[in-house]
Amino acid sequence: MNAAHLESLIALIYRWRLGLLLSGVLLIGAVWWFDEAPKADVPSAEAGVPAMSFSEGEPVRGTDVQLLRLTLRTEPEKFSSSGYGLEVRNALLLVGPDATPHWLFKGHQNWVRRLQQLSGDPDDPEDGDTAALYVEYVSTDTNGDQRLSSSDRFNVAVAAPDGTNFQTLLSDVQQVFSHVVTEEDELTVVYQKADAVRQARFSLPSGKLLADKEVVKVPQAL
Repeated sequence: MNAAHLESLIALIYRWRLGLLLSGVLLIGAVWWFDEAPKADVPSAEAGVPAMSFSEGEPVRGTDVQLLRLTLRTEPEKFSSSGYGLEVRNALLLVGPDATPHWLFKGHQNWVRRLQQLSGDPDDPEDGDTAALYVEYVSTDTNGDQRLSSSDRFNVAVAAPDGTNFQTLLSDVQQVFSHVVTEEDELTVVYQKADAVRQARFSLPSGKLLADKEVVKVPQAL
């Protein structure tokens, strides 16, 4: 092989390697552009679901009132395999044959942990006529995680069966162990606040505090 042929072969190999290098650069650039280029806003299957909606109506026992819970659809937590969740943010009471509306809260910012009809008959707590509505709700992000959740301290309240006369009975509660209506039309709540378990008694339906005593301190060490 003479010198001319050798130079031609070296030039061919050089062009071939240069072509491979340029092809690799172009391929990497195309992949980057595909990942970084703006994507079309493709609606998901959940796009048509409203953020807030009402639950099915629940009759308030012994009254001409329907109770509808207003729920907020929440995003699944990061790294969670579960789907969307629902948080109760308010309740709408439809009163009488004309369905006169009355909101339990003025706004929808609170997170309602529990909303329950309290029977006025201690012998029939499940199906007796409703004496009051019992509510546990979170109004403040007390643990600083930027959301209202079951980890936050909460409030205990009661309202008349039609949602009027709403009264907050307890605040900064960490846990409610029991709440019972007695034959004397009293609501007894056993709860934890700070480092103590307490028992409070309230008159129904007025919500007047009758007694609130410390039962025991929560042990802080083994």
